[in-house]
Amino acid sequence: MTKMTYTKIVGISFGTCQEAIKTLKEKQELKLVMEDNPFDVNALMVVTLDNRQVGYISRKFNQRIKKELEEGKKYKVTVENIYFCGDSGNLGVCIKILELSTTPQ
Repeated sequence: MTKMTYTKIVGISFGTCQEAIKTLKEKQELKLVMEDNPFDVNALMVVTLDNRQVGYISRKFNQRIKKELEEGKKYKVTVENIYFCGDSGNLGVCIKILELSTTPQ
């Protein structure tokens, strides 16, 4: 059975994340990058295919997904929607994380 997770990206107000988010389109493919992060050993950065940082996977999901990535599982990550965050003036991003089949077809 294929696992699918929908989640908001966190850390969207840091660095140049907002500039990258402004260029995103719905259904655009993104990728996950394991990061050596002293604040979170399971940190998974979300980046565009040309490596512009968009934010991070939340701690709710990053430990499981990082472990599975280290075990060789593959994921397809796509933008589901982009939304306005109200008073902050920032844009937010919801993504779909689809576990790709690891069994031969």
